[in-house]
Amino acid sequence: MKKTKNIQSSLKRSYPHLTSLGGSWYSTDVNERLLDLSAQTLNLSTGQPDKNLVYKLTQQIQNLAFASSRFGSYPFEQLAEKLLNLCPEFIGSVNHKLCDGSDAVETALKLGRLYTRNVNVLALPKAWHGETIDTLGLCSTFRSRYLVSGNNVTYSEQSSIESLLELAFTTSRPSTVILDPLGVSTGLFPEENISVKLKELWKVCSQKGHFLIFDEIQAFGGFLGSELFTYESYKAECHAIVIGKALGQGFPIAACLYAEGLNKLLKYNDAEFTHGGQAPACIAALCGLEYLNHNKNKIKASLNIFREKFVDYLLERYSEEFNIRSTGFFCSLTPKFNLKASIVDDLYQKLYQNSVICRKTDFGNALLIKAPINLDDYMIGWAIEKFDRVLPKFKKILVQSVVQMDLQRNEDSHPMIRVYMKQETKRDILGYVENLLANFGSISVDQRSIHQQMEVINYLSRLGIPVPDSYIENEILFSSEISGITADVALNRATEFSFDADTVEAIFSQITDFTIKAHLNGLIIGDRWAKNSIWNGRDIFFIDFDIGYLGHNSKTQTFERFFCFFHHIIYVMNQPLRKRLIVAYGGEFLDDFGDSALGTILGFWRFYGNPSKQRNATSLPWITYRNCLREIVDCLNVSKYL
Repeated sequence: MKKTKNIQSSLKRSYPHLTSLGGSWYSTDVNERLLDLSAQTLNLSTGQPDKNLVYKLTQQIQNLAFASSRFGSYPFEQLAEKLLNLCPEFIGSVNHKLCDGSDAVETALKLGRLYTRNVNVLALPKAWHGETIDTLGLCSTFRSRYLVSGNNVTYSEQSSIESLLELAFTTSRPSTVILDPLGVSTGLFPEENISVKLKELWKVCSQKGHFLIFDEIQAFGGFLGSELFTYESYKAECHAIVIGKALGQGFPIAACLYAEGLNKLLKYNDAEFTHGGQAPACIAALCGLEYLNHNKNKIKASLNIFREKFVDYLLERYSEEFNIRSTGFFCSLTPKFNLKASIVDDLYQKLYQNSVICRKTDFGNALLIKAPINLDDYMIGWAIEKFDRVLPKFKKILVQSVVQMDLQRNEDSHPMIRVYMKQETKRDILGYVENLLANFGSISVDQRSIHQQMEVINYLSRLGIPVPDSYIENEILFSSEISGITADVALNRATEFSFDADTVEAIFSQITDFTIKAHLNGLIIGDRWAKNSIWNGRDIFFIDFDIGYLGHNSKTQTFERFFCFFHHIIYVMNQPLRKRLIVAYGGEFLDDFGDSALGTILGFWRFYGNPSKQRNATSLPWITYRNCLREIVDCLNVSKYL
């Protein structure tokens, strides 16, 4: 069978292609007119480049498109000089041979490690700083252990400056501290007292010997007003500032600016990127800085329009339904209802359908508006008209009726959130699990209450593991419906006749990494068979947490890892793929648990290898279980231990 070739699935577009209509206005290839109120999505503070920038870029490319740092270029040196002239006085050096924000954060982390002689980093939970191995590791929510570089990050208790300040104060050994001073990825910090708290953080870091990084990638580019750096607004110092996105006006360039005395810590090939600091990108950055410098009054006027005509409008009309925060050209809306993520996702989609591009923040629990800095009255009028079409339908009484009473879709109801109510676990299922666990000695069934299930859901959600948006009311557990198919169906489709290895690989990677992440945080998920995993085409969602296991972690974790693996691999019908998965994930299981893994496989062999084992309504034929176990044992070469 001919193999399919395709772009990485995460890079496939979700919406129609865009064509610029000038500035922050776009048209799609189906002739929809869109206003960009999400400069994160398009990474532009003023919209698409104007004719002046295009002309200067063309001239530069004709003159010189590429030069290594050994030779440099005039635009490279001009940009360095410009940035150092514009940055706060305490900054003494710049590295702008970087392509994006992740590069810049990585460079700052390297400086922090050398400065403190320590790899430990202090960060906020749920914050976001990039997609390299080290920057992915700064995010507290789920990432596979193969995508991060160790466990060297300590998170504060809350996503607040105060909480990070407390952590920095109680951490005795000098460490690197990183913070987005606005808290954009966590839904924005309350604007009041940011200045005081940031100054306190700098004081503590100075006293303790910590290296403080301000990640200003979101803020830079006029998004705080005419000020370029947060120091101009809050007067708080740090050791390093990282900038990107808006710096390049859509072209790949970023910068790490840092304090005097650190200029020679990094040597050649320690922190420079092949295409970083290229002359055309430097020209784009210089043009952007020139615009910001020459249009300060216009930017201030735009900010006043945004605050007085848009943010005040939201506060006046919708503060009963949403917690609304704003700073600079940012505004976030967090629903005051249950099922926040479901409501925000629905709102995000409906605003797009009404020609406004926004984004989600706080890991989907808040809507974020990041307006262009050349906002005008027409844009505000357009945005208000579209928001007025959507937001009034999110009134509290209507939301409650949709999620609690009317479980069927109603075209007049917004948001159209379907939920299910958790029913009591059937006795025959409990009996089946009890009989299985009898083969493992010290593990017993834990039948969880709905409140215990809610605790598991909340914990998994905090870890970044996909679960239904859920809440409890009147002793009933409500959970949002996940669109997709159960994993047994998704896996069973990958036969020799209909080969979908991509889906199978993704499902096994996610279920294994999610389970490992939960175990590393001391949580036993429970009952991880394939019908309790839902595949939406991109992610696996774990559902149903009424059955857990009681016993020592050394027993329960080993059991749950193999249970999850076995009850998914059994649905993979493509034999070559199945063998590869057994070797990879089964081998990983043996590496992680050693002799305990062999004992667990033996326990499964005793139960599932017995033709008279108990059955329930969803059981597969006994011979299917037996053959699958035999294949696992043979592929892992452990038959001699059974």
